[in-house]
Amino acid sequence: MSDQQPVPPLALRPSLNIFLSILMVLIGIVLLLPGLCSLIFAAITLSNLRSLDNALGVVEILPLWIFGLVIGAAGVGLIVLAIRR
Repeated sequence: MSDQQPVPPLALRPSLNIFLSILMVLIGIVLLLPGLCSLIFAAITLSNLRSLDNALGVVEILPLWIFGLVIGAAGVGLIVLAIRR
């Protein structure tokens, strides 16, 4: 009989792990841009809100603001996940 030790499972190399973390941070930063843009346009639109017609326009644009903020939140989550790795 031979004394063969079990082969440990393959793990990611440290350099590949660092590369993936950096890539995740960069993609997260790109995803932050729509959220930032959404916040800026929401602030501008809400500061110019003076009449009921403008309020109806805000209701029409609200889904776009929410979509931009959700993408920005995904960017924050991706950055946090990359830092914790």
